[in-house]
Amino acid sequence: MSARSGILAPGMITVARHSLVVLAALLAAAPAHAQSGLSYSRIDRATVRVFAIRGVGTISLPSRGGYPRPIAVPEAGHGSGVVIAREGVILTAHHVVKDARLLAVQRPGSQQAVAARVIYADEAADFALLSASGTFDDFVPIPTETVPLAIRQTVHAIGYPIDPSRTTPQSSRGIVSGEMPDGTMQLDISVNPGNSGGPLVDEGERLLGIVVARGDPTQGVVGIGVAVPIARIRPAWDTMRGAYRPAPASADDRAVADLVGELVRVGAAGLFDEILRLLDDPNGGELVRRLSSVADPDAPADLLAIAAGYFWDWSQVVLERAGAASPPDLPEGRERELSWRLMRAAVMRCQHAQRVDPSIVERSPFVGYVVRYFGSEPPSEEVPDRLFVASSAAGPGSPYAQPPPAGGPVRPLGGDEEDRASLLRWYFGIGAPRFELSGDDLAFSLDTDVVLLRRGDAGVHLSPVVGMFTVFAGISGRTHMIFGVSLGLRLRLGESGLVASAAYAPGYLVDLRGNSGFAWAGAHLRLGAVFGGVGLGAGLRLSHLAGSSTVAI
Repeated sequence: MSARSGILAPGMITVARHSLVVLAALLAAAPAHAQSGLSYSRIDRATVRVFAIRGVGTISLPSRGGYPRPIAVPEAGHGSGVVIAREGVILTAHHVVKDARLLAVQRPGSQQAVAARVIYADEAADFALLSASGTFDDFVPIPTETVPLAIRQTVHAIGYPIDPSRTTPQSSRGIVSGEMPDGTMQLDISVNPGNSGGPLVDEGERLLGIVVARGDPTQGVVGIGVAVPIARIRPAWDTMRGAYRPAPASADDRAVADLVGELVRVGAAGLFDEILRLLDDPNGGELVRRLSSVADPDAPADLLAIAAGYFWDWSQVVLERAGAASPPDLPEGRERELSWRLMRAAVMRCQHAQRVDPSIVERSPFVGYVVRYFGSEPPSEEVPDRLFVASSAAGPGSPYAQPPPAGGPVRPLGGDEEDRASLLRWYFGIGAPRFELSGDDLAFSLDTDVVLLRRGDAGVHLSPVVGMFTVFAGISGRTHMIFGVSLGLRLRLGESGLVASAAYAPGYLVDLRGNSGFAWAGAHLRLGAVFGGVGLGAGLRLSHLAGSSTVAI
């Protein structure tokens, strides 16, 4: 990562706070375009696209019904790389693959992706070496000697910027404009997100380094690129080249590549068109079946999480199209069954992922979100009458009483959670000032109550209450003040309804003549009604020392 002022790093395309539709669009690859009159050299054929998936988060999008709809979001991105050895060694930028749980690369002109893994990483210098499965006939070895460079020398950056539908790399031409204080090359060149990790070559197509950053347009820096020179990279490759042995692709590696390959081949539009076809044709859904077989329960946890995210988002597409919050809201029929089948597939994969790797609930907030709602038991095959305990709190059958927080999983509302939410609303219960009649005199009082614990259902709540009170009495006669505390019980019938309370209320009395003393025998009795946040009622305050009772009005 770069700390250079005005320089953006990483310069790859990232997906962190968008829906899975965006990821699918990024991974979508149309058939290779016919390039009439154009030819590609070895360096072009050796430049690959690198995919990195870090986890699955959640965001909340507004629905037509007005409630938030949770959507699975990949924490993923892609950049470029260059093959430097026939055995599938790929040089790329470190920030492209940093913290990646799943890696794959796509060859130029291909709609297939192959699995990859990091075999060397240098975060400080911002480069990494990957090992990709298979043999690569087109590669550009790291030169054994450093190519001499001069200011204003012409260079070319090659990679996969911006357009995700292109399957062949693009080139940008520029010049070497200087050397950065950290030894990287400053370029006068136009590079864009997606170029990171791609090769930088001279007019003779000799490998000079890799692109790692670009100017930040928001700071007024445009037309500037940054590249790591090959001289920094060569020692690492020289050290490990003799001992490097390509590892055969495992079943997990192939599963990763197959999943990415499906997304690459079909693209975003195809993924969601498939669901719409399923609604019209029960015999359709070949893609859904293929994805189901790719991400089976024995797959890696992170792969299960990605597949679960797609199944979940597909279920949300069906529900949004039908204008429903959850499957139980739908009438019997195809949409109800399909939305539940897709949601159930997502839930079961999240549960499998947690069993394979319990830490995934923290690493992938989406998995934590689903597991917290559904628990660890597989959902039944039949559509339930009610999906979540939150359904009564957020509208008919809605599981989305609260949108998921940005950073992690949420817990369902309802039951004790609902009680605690109400407790927070009542916690600072400062009573309104009251004018009182104290015998034949007038008094002023202010009370503060704190609800310690709330127990009961939505109709009846019984709560212990502590409080403080102050009375300024005798405005037209003998003046005195009482400071005291209260401890009692409050009974509330309904959210808007009757409220009754009784409390022991000792206090300390002071009058303006210098007399003072404790009033140990005191009590408060109140009866009233509450309408939302507004209350109206009457109370009786007894104090032995004061020798009188007061009635609040």
